[in-house]
Amino acid sequence: MNGSSTEQVSPTGPGLSLQAHDPTTVGQYSVLRRLGAGGMGTVYLGRGPADSLVAIKVIRPDLALDQEFRRRFRREIEAARSVAPFCTAEVLDADPDAAAPYLVTEFIEGTRLDEAVEAAPLSPSTLTGLAIGVATALAAIHRAGLVHRDLKPSNVILSLSGPRVIDFGIAQVLDGGIAKPTAWGFGSTGWMAPEQINGQAIGPAADVFAWGLLVAYAASGCHPFGSDTDLGLARRIANAEPVLIGLPADLAEIVRAALAKDPANRPSARDLLLRLVEREPGGGAEPALRLLAPTRAQPRSGATPQSRRRLVAGLAALTLALVALTGIWWAVGRPGGGQPDPAAMATAPPVGASSTPSSATPSSSTPSAAQRPSASPTPRGFADGSLRFSVDGVECGVTGLGVGLLTGQSDGHFCLVTMTVRNTGAAPRQLDNGDQYAFDSLGERHTADYTARFYLPGGIIWATVNPGGSVHGTMAFDVPDGARLTRLELHTTTGTSGVSIPV
Repeated sequence: MNGSSTEQVSPTGPGLSLQAHDPTTVGQYSVLRRLGAGGMGTVYLGRGPADSLVAIKVIRPDLALDQEFRRRFRREIEAARSVAPFCTAEVLDADPDAAAPYLVTEFIEGTRLDEAVEAAPLSPSTLTGLAIGVATALAAIHRAGLVHRDLKPSNVILSLSGPRVIDFGIAQVLDGGIAKPTAWGFGSTGWMAPEQINGQAIGPAADVFAWGLLVAYAASGCHPFGSDTDLGLARRIANAEPVLIGLPADLAEIVRAALAKDPANRPSARDLLLRLVEREPGGGAEPALRLLAPTRAQPRSGATPQSRRRLVAGLAALTLALVALTGIWWAVGRPGGGQPDPAAMATAPPVGASSTPSSATPSSSTPSAAQRPSASPTPRGFADGSLRFSVDGVECGVTGLGVGLLTGQSDGHFCLVTMTVRNTGAAPRQLDNGDQYAFDSLGERHTADYTARFYLPGGIIWATVNPGGSVHGTMAFDVPDGARLTRLELHTTTGTSGVSIPV
């Protein structure tokens, strides 16, 4: 929590001086400094009754008026209390029913990862410690039934006790194995998984993708998908392959697996942790488990600077190994630690639709209630030829796609249809927008908007679907004002009979 600020840190201490409108007390805590502000509220440095430093997140007044937000906030606080404290900021106190709801965690002293990497990319041994520490934190977070949703460099603190993942500001309780998008917290540009960018319901696999981005960035000092406008970066994350430099070969293989576009193809956080500590030596870092094995004794020849450095490095590595083993015990082997496989959880079909389309920024829209597709005739979805279509949700009332000058305007309003397309055949397939139709309540037929792919990262729906594979994305239909969608007619290719899907 205390590292999530985007503001500069004062040279006289953490954070900035309080502003006139800032509180001087929150509950039983005195407020000392302003650590930063984000989409959920403001974070302060405070002091508790026992004279210990704490980080206090105070929720924005407009969110405090939202009773649904308060209900979810209450659930998430309870879940966050069960997260292992050795790898995150421990939750100390909270009051979701206060006039200004707040959450209090321990204050962790250390350097934010983004500040450390700005000075220089991490060394191989430090990089290994980061990868293991953050994977351990994610395993503990997922075990508690949470998905973080905002894992980024400024939310990782390099402390004396190891990496700590902080700021559960938009963390969300998993509901049936998935977390639904909300209007309260979405993620941070450049640090979201493809399914998060596309506005789909997400699972623990989204945090694993962010872990891959984080480790790749720490190794090189550069984002693995480059630098661009927010929209350009989102497109590349959803469609392009990452550029991985500065990573040891074995670690690069694990990071690449974490950055798979399909969440079903990513390892779980527990799998990451096990693969990291069992990996073969390479890139200047010993596998943590091997460091616990006996080594051949060396003749004593006096304490030289070189031997002292080796001793310090060995002790640091041993500490890292013990932390890793503790993390494995907590996340995998601890009694009561058995949980559904997060990778499998991430593939559960999303329920409903987002309240705000992720890849569409309405220029002046008030989205209607999400429309739900009727039940599929088979568990595999609606079929046309070798393709199976599963509609995850429909969102209408969007008048503009994209951001800033790159905005696509509708003649009436856009209806965004989020879906999964699976190829059960033996040949690759690729959808053509000219063969995909939507029918509205006025009896009119609309073809999927071709130009929407340039505004929506969800244009991945038009990518080639290999045999046995799937794509997830969004189709946009421009429909008249006052009309609503009644059904879709989707075709594998021109000339097929197509499949009709009520919405």
